[in-house]
Amino acid sequence: MSSQTPLPVAVVGAGALGAAAGLALARAGVEVVLVDEAPLAENASGIAAGMLAPAMESSLDPVSTGRFALLSAARDLWPAFVEDLGPTGLERCGALLRAAPAVIEKAMARLGEQGARAQCVEPGALFTPEDWRIEPRLALAAMLDGLRTRGGRLRRGRARAVGPEGLELDDGEVIEARATVLACGFGGQHLSPALSVLEPIKGQSLRYPDVEMSDGPILRGPGGYVVPSRDGPVCGATMEPGVIGLAIDGDAVARLQAEAARLAPQLAGARPQARAGLRATSPDGLPLVGLAEAGGPWLAAGARRDGWLLAPMIAASLVRQIVHGGGPEAAFDPARFAR
Repeated sequence: MSSQTPLPVAVVGAGALGAAAGLALARAGVEVVLVDEAPLAENASGIAAGMLAPAMESSLDPVSTGRFALLSAARDLWPAFVEDLGPTGLERCGALLRAAPAVIEKAMARLGEQGARAQCVEPGALFTPEDWRIEPRLALAAMLDGLRTRGGRLRRGRARAVGPEGLELDDGEVIEARATVLACGFGGQHLSPALSVLEPIKGQSLRYPDVEMSDGPILRGPGGYVVPSRDGPVCGATMEPGVIGLAIDGDAVARLQAEAARLAPQLAGARPQARAGLRATSPDGLPLVGLAEAGGPWLAAGARRDGWLLAPMIAASLVRQIVHGGGPEAAFDPARFAR
């Protein structure tokens, strides 16, 4: 596909995956129109904690066990990906896990088996330098600014349908496009039957805007995490499979507050802001990246809770496929669920 073709690529969804894909395509010389119905960062990516956590994900999350090599390769793409952008808050901060000795021992074993660096720094505490973080709102703004700088356009609106001529919006406008990328997660199921394999996961988290905690490692525990942030630390997060509504649950807030106070005692008694977002996951927890069927839209969805971590890798895969005619990575191939 020639980058000289006048028609743009339309990208639906301005979260981590859509913004990264749009920026990467624009860097490759493609004209891009990024479409989203919500304001900047008013999505699951915008309220996320911004962890780039291959070590803790592959040692604590049963779905991600054994995936350290893949996840750390994705993390390693971040410095070059943001090198020419404005501030993103990228920090090689590491992560500190506080847990019972049996949990620490099991995490150390899993990390060692996968080649991840980690050490016990005190009884009941493990530190790994493998996990980093970004500031989600800063990073989204920087990526969209980078897209605009390269001639990309942002269009506010809800996508109604994808067809051979391009993308149709709810207001009746048709954006003529040579290809359409669906990076809108579970909310895009009406645009492609291939997204019907995705399941929603509601996530609730807390932000403490009145507490200064912008430095230091990510604090992890079996019941949650606390991530430093310039806008106040973030504690999270629930994982509620199959739940679509975004109502705040008082019991969940209380559990998160207790875990926040355990991991960071300075948060005890502080007043948090509760937030909820909707993630999407595929049956195996890895994203769909590529064509599900000939002539259909391109997919970039279903990254579960690793959307920020995987965003540059997913974006690079789309550039290889859309611009250079390459095939999908087997682990991300949307067709794997149709076999």
